Amino acid sequence: MQVANDLGSVLASETACELKFNQAAIAAYIDENVEATDMGFASNLSTMTSGHEYRLRDMSTSAKTAHCAQISRVAKSYGFID
Repeated sequence: MQVANDLGSVLASETACELKFNQAAIAAYIDENVEATDMGFASNLSTMTSGHEYRLRDMSTSAKTAHCAQISRVAKSYGFID
């Protein structure tokens, strides 16, 4: 559930933070961090991503700037962006 929440936050931020993620890197992250038998992961990820997208719509400019700064760092650390 924690991986779904964390990844959902990053994925929800792609558009809001004007980023473009490497799709192969996302797949590799899931391969490395999610058990192949975890049937609930996709559903949990969808729920978490939607929730984070909703939160992002109401963020103040400063909160969004701070959020996007950290999301960019996280995304870079996992190879989602260069």
